[in-house]
Amino acid sequence: MTLLEKAMAKIQGTFFRNEGDTPRVGLNHLCGVYAKTHHHDREKVEDLWKVYFEGERRNAVMVATSNTTKSFIGDTGIVGMHAYSLLSAHEVTHKGSSLKLMKLRNPWGRQEWNGAWSDKSQEWKDATDDLKKELNFRDADDGIFFMTFEDFLIHFMCVCVSVGYEDRYIHNRAFGDFNKEAYQFFSFVVERTIDLNEETFIIQCA
Repeated sequence: MTLLEKAMAKIQGTFFRNEGDTPRVGLNHLCGVYAKTHHHDREKVEDLWKVYFEGERRNAVMVATSNTTKSFIGDTGIVGMHAYSLLSAHEVTHKGSSLKLMKLRNPWGRQEWNGAWSDKSQEWKDATDDLKKELNFRDADDGIFFMTFEDFLIHFMCVCVSVGYEDRYIHNRAFGDFNKEAYQFFSFVVERTIDLNEETFIIQCA
């Protein structure tokens, strides 16, 4: 039993609650920053692409959740109700046309997507060596794979993206008696640049 797992069980109230949760909760506890969930059925496609494309370039932690309702491996190779690391988003040129590709990783280190732009697909056979080098493509059973942005929106329902320490940093925490399901939520906005390692906040509830 790892120390981290014990600590999470203390926060959640029981070890049982450690099994499964939203990626946002994990990012919040592990990275210490607020994470925003972007739902693919609620936001515009162009806005989603901008978030993912810029997120990778600012080194944000991004976690994608597959959209099937059961935890099984479908014909596409995607594991249902499973969290994947969204490593990067790329806009490249392939056969004279613009192409948007997403690079993901299954944390199992295996079991990859087997559709278009999967490791052994015809798309990679037709790709130039320059494109393979640009995307650091490797045909390996390592859990890392590419898929088009269009396929990504179909097979994944949302992505949690960590928010950096910005001037207006919106933060939240949950407190209360977790064993009795009593939760209290709050948020606040910091209006100036601060050093979060040096400054302390005191919040008083009326």
